[in-house]
Amino acid sequence: NGNTSESTSETLNVDFAGSYQVSERLRATFEALNLTDEVSDQYISPDDRLSFYHHYGRTFMAGLRFSY
Repeated sequence: NGNTSESTSETLNVDFAGSYQVSERLRATFEALNLTDEVSDQYISPDDRLSFYHHYGRTFMAGLRFSY
C-alpha cells in the first residue's frame, strides 16, 4: 500500500555530571555526555533503508560558578 514508517536503533547512552564546592562562593562543575560513544541512526521501512546517521562522539564540559 506504499506506507512507510521511520524507526531508530536501540542505544545505551551513559552521561555523568558532578560538582565540587571549592569554597563558600566557588563551585567547580563537570559534565560528560555519551560516555559509551553511541551512534544514533534512523531507518525507513519496509526495506530498512538508512535515513539519518548521527555520531556526535563524547562531550566533556567543565566550568566554574562564582556567587557574590
